[in-house]
Amino acid sequence: MKRGGSSGEKSARLRAEPPSSLLRGFGVVINDPERIKGLVIEGFDADSLNASSYDVRVGSKALRGGSAEEYTVTTEKPIEMEPGSYVAVMSAEKVRLGSKESAILGAKRNLSYAGIILLTGMQVHPGYEGHLVFGLFNASGKTFWLQFETKLCTITFLEVAERPGLKTNGADKDLASGKFPPGFIERFAEFKTQGWIGLEKSVGIVTTDLAALKTELQSLRAKVDDIHGPIKKLTEDVTRVSEAVRVTDETVKALAVQHGELMKDVAGLGRDHAERRGRNTVIISIVVALLSIAATSFWNNYLSPMLSKAAHVETGTRAK
Repeated sequence: MKRGGSSGEKSARLRAEPPSSLLRGFGVVINDPERIKGLVIEGFDADSLNASSYDVRVGSKALRGGSAEEYTVTTEKPIEMEPGSYVAVMSAEKVRLGSKESAILGAKRNLSYAGIILLTGMQVHPGYEGHLVFGLFNASGKTFWLQFETKLCTITFLEVAERPGLKTNGADKDLASGKFPPGFIERFAEFKTQGWIGLEKSVGIVTTDLAALKTELQSLRAKVDDIHGPIKKLTEDVTRVSEAVRVTDETVKALAVQHGELMKDVAGLGRDHAERRGRNTVIISIVVALLSIAATSFWNNYLSPMLSKAAHVETGTRAK
């Protein structure tokens, strides 16, 4: 969209501005439209000229964060930036700075108000030649469509003192030819972001899982309550059995003590019996000995002579 007034009128107005001013700490601001046009060697747009700066616009090439997929931007195909997403865009303009020229960059307020954060360095060093690359992050909570040739930032060109012997960066061969540098593409492919929508989906999934887990816990609690009664009864039965076992154990211990005492008594009776048996054996032996002596004496003194006499008488009778 063009501003009011022709390009010629705007150039005349810009020439009426003071030829230069000092930007403290950087150098003298270049605000001559023709000189600025000479620094923007490709893609120059007179409508992007300001009193002391130039508005850099979105070019036709972009990369998506996390995949480094290259995207061609046109009027019909703007860049879709979901909440939390990150893209890189190449400027429509190509600049060429001499050894005594540098530039500083500043974000546009219209992007900031939409929640789009511009991620880039602030300074372009002397001797640089090529397109400019900008990172953009959608910090808002809604999808943003970045249109082709949208004004991204302002570039203010400065005239600085030349420093002999100081090596400048010079031209970037990839950006000078309108290509993203391979190293940048590789790093950009590894750049992973989680958009707000993705985060909301993840949170939603976690919330659903937590609700399901809560339901399962409630069901499990109901099942636990169902078996709590039998478990309580079983616990009481176990307590009663344990008490019976304890009483039985004490009874067995008492019987063991009584058994020990009984065995002591039996052992004492055995010793007494052995002693009595020993004494009886001695008495019996004495009695047997006395009876043997008495029998021997009776035989020798009475019975044997009597039998001999009887035998003699019988022998005499037979002889007659």
